[in-house]
Amino acid sequence: MKRIMVLFCTLVLVFEALVRFAGLADVPLRTANSITGYIPNPNQSGRFLLNDWVINNLSMISPEKYVKNIKNVILSGDSVVFGGNPFAQKDRLGSVLNTKEQPVYSIADGSWSLKNQLNYFNTMVDRLGRIDKIIFVLNSGDFSVPSSWSCESYHPTAAPLSHLYFVIRKYIYPDCSGTPNEIIVKDYALTDGLTALLRNYSGAKIYFILYPNKAQYMNKVVLSEFIDFSSIIDVGLQNSINVVDLSPMFANSNTWMEQFYQDGIHPTKEGVKVLAGIIRELILDSN
Repeated sequence: MKRIMVLFCTLVLVFEALVRFAGLADVPLRTANSITGYIPNPNQSGRFLLNDWVINNLSMISPEKYVKNIKNVILSGDSVVFGGNPFAQKDRLGSVLNTKEQPVYSIADGSWSLKNQLNYFNTMVDRLGRIDKIIFVLNSGDFSVPSSWSCESYHPTAAPLSHLYFVIRKYIYPDCSGTPNEIIVKDYALTDGLTALLRNYSGAKIYFILYPNKAQYMNKVVLSEFIDFSSIIDVGLQNSINVVDLSPMFANSNTWMEQFYQDGIHPTKEGVKVLAGIIRELILDSN
């Protein structure tokens, strides 16, 4: 029995060391709150397997420190923009777009809705300063209620004591205990959030890039017709937003292919390059 216990403890220590070496629990730590729901803590970095990630001083998935500049472009979104574990920092959408001549920063987190993103911008006006462009990369699910923090496994708020235990809980039995009442993000009319955005960033051009998921792409769904903007955004505000619908572009040309999806919605590394090329051509180079 003693030998079995010694063997078991040895195996646990070996696997703990392997998990730590691989970085399988080396993921961004978050702050849970009632404004953005959850958000990466500023000024942190790490490595998941071979893929590095960097969060800058304003919680952006960008390696460069945010410095106020009227030329700045901010890319906003959910996991499509954030990138996630399969991507090294250089392969994420914002990093592919960023150049010295045209600074592009990315604020995003997994499952953020548009309202989570608007809350970030509307509470960060003084720190962001004047901006040239704000580009929201949105799918059809992003126009719903704001997301709230609910899961320590997917959005950890503290570094785990045991990396092995963290990995087991995340992939086998996630630690999702629900949202405390004090950090539930309150829902509101989308028009109100956009009105505040346009007031707070009056000099910025605002873009909605409508990005189809794989099923919508395969079925040739036109997102600008599928999403009923008239029911969620006042007509006057719609005229202040530049909507770029990628779905007909993807469906009716060789720009996009099925193999550019790594799953039901997220692009592959090659897909990110193509998406970045479209954004650069339609928005960054032409304006």
